[in-house]
Amino acid sequence: MESRKGARTRRAILDAVVSCYYKNGYARTTLEKIAAESGLSMGALTYHFPSITAIIQATIDFVYEERLAKHTRLIRTSLTDSQDFETALEIYWTETVDPTFVACLELGLAARTDAALYNVWEPAHAHFREQWRSRLLELHPKWEGNDQVFSFAVEYSTHLFEGMAINTLLTRDQPTELQRAIRDYLKDHLETLQKLSQSGATIDSILRSGRRRRARLKST
Repeated sequence: MESRKGARTRRAILDAVVSCYYKNGYARTTLEKIAAESGLSMGALTYHFPSITAIIQATIDFVYEERLAKHTRLIRTSLTDSQDFETALEIYWTETVDPTFVACLELGLAARTDAALYNVWEPAHAHFREQWRSRLLELHPKWEGNDQVFSFAVEYSTHLFEGMAINTLLTRDQPTELQRAIRDYLKDHLETLQKLSQSGATIDSILRSGRRRRARLKST
């Protein structure tokens, strides 16, 4: 069994990897930079992780576990009502600009063109998505009972928030009032979706009137 000291050192190394990904990006992160960031010698670093590949593999599991743990902790300590979309989504937004999210993003982008990395990253990412959805339902039980609308709400909020966060990272823009307005608009939509979900609505019935209206406009 790993000693407590050894576990703390491994944790310090993985925290340093996340910090390096956040500051330098995946491609520019080296063993030397990780050692410097963690305050360890190269010998101590390679004792726990003999190669950059070993560190990457451990980091993939680490960052996804951290994202789930952080989200659960923040929601449970800050949210008193599962319908409090204001608090829940502002917590989610802060998470998308957190170094842990950036590390997940860096790994995912690198895996896109690296087959060996993809083979490690893809199952971890898929497991995270499954756990993320399950954890959301556990934390917001009023969505239970209409899996289709709940899944739609999760995908809608995930793509909108994470896409907006990625754009912010790429452009290095500061948060804007427009971003806040988009978040508020999403909160309104989620409130509506939850009410419709509890009434037994399906995604097809929710979208039907809009689709028909657009079809009429196209035909004129």
